[in-house]
Amino acid sequence: MVKIICAGLPKTGTKSLTAALHTLGYKKIYDYLEHIDMFMDDYQRFFDGTMPLSKILDKYEEHGVECLVDMPPSFLFEEFYKRWPDAKVILTVREEDAWYVSIKKMNDAIMSDYYWMTYLSQVSKKFDIFMRQLYQYMFGCGLEKSWLWRIHYRRHNAYVEKVIPPKNLLILDVGKGWKPLCNFLDVDIPDVDFPFVNAAGSKGNIIERLITTTNIAKQARYEIIMRLIFIGIICSVFFYAIYSCF
Repeated sequence: MVKIICAGLPKTGTKSLTAALHTLGYKKIYDYLEHIDMFMDDYQRFFDGTMPLSKILDKYEEHGVECLVDMPPSFLFEEFYKRWPDAKVILTVREEDAWYVSIKKMNDAIMSDYYWMTYLSQVSKKFDIFMRQLYQYMFGCGLEKSWLWRIHYRRHNAYVEKVIPPKNLLILDVGKGWKPLCNFLDVDIPDVDFPFVNAAGSKGNIIERLITTTNIAKQARYEIIMRLIFIGIICSVFFYAIYSCF
């Protein structure tokens, strides 16, 4: 049964929250990479209207997930909370300007360093289409627009506060450390520093893990290798044919 639902949008400290929940002893935590790796096709069917969201919720239950962090569940938090009304909801928040700069920086890095993969890999192209569609639903536009994304950021946070009963909701700035989180979960404060992870450019950040450790990445690498081999064979045959003419 799901015990914790993080309704905080990406780049609000969600990866730090995941690390903190691991430290507190929660075992089955599904964060962004798990949602994408295991359920991207299901969410796409939900977006297309060919699968009800309840079927995806069933799958989370079958997986025995305790904690849900980051998108898409953070965006769809209300439906998850309806399924598990005893769950505690954590809304991670961040100063608006810093949030927008951070999420745009992350997306720009993906576009500049890895967008070429969409030309050689169907799974990379599918991932790009999925993410832009998800962003469109979350922020009103699939491409970053500062004023529009900020409006939706504010609206999302305000709606979480409106929908979730105060006794079940924690509005969390991860920069405050352990105390607010542990008080809310009624657990002892660990004798270790609160984890701060996924800073831009840091080792093991979300982009690095997305590109190197996920099943999507493995499928994309295979497709790219096979495509390059195919292109190499075609080029070799072409140049051999030209050479044979002389």
